[in-house]
Amino acid sequence: MGHVNLIKDTIPGGRSGSTAIGTTAVQVADSGECFSGIEIRADSGNTDVIYVGYNSSVTAGTAGQSDGFPLQAGDSKSWPVESPNKLWLISGDVSQKVFWDAK
Repeated sequence: MGHVNLIKDTIPGGRSGSTAIGTTAVQVADSGECFSGIEIRADSGNTDVIYVGYNSSVTAGTAGQSDGFPLQAGDSKSWPVESPNKLWLISGDVSQKVFWDAK
């Protein structure tokens, strides 16, 4: 009998949720797996840009090479990662929010 991954094989679409973002980098989520990546959508009510990066050193539009990928309010993008904990989020302002869906 083959290997069964309980998260990938029994939960269609993986996990989804929302994450509060501020001026300190946070992971999208602390655990979980993705089938083919994760989609992140910045809340349409955000007042500042969200920056998405691959480690906790991601910056919010202030340091050139370490700035993450910018998401304006309402924007979305998919990343081909194996887990939500592979992506980090930061903003130049507090009380920002993203929604995410592990695919």
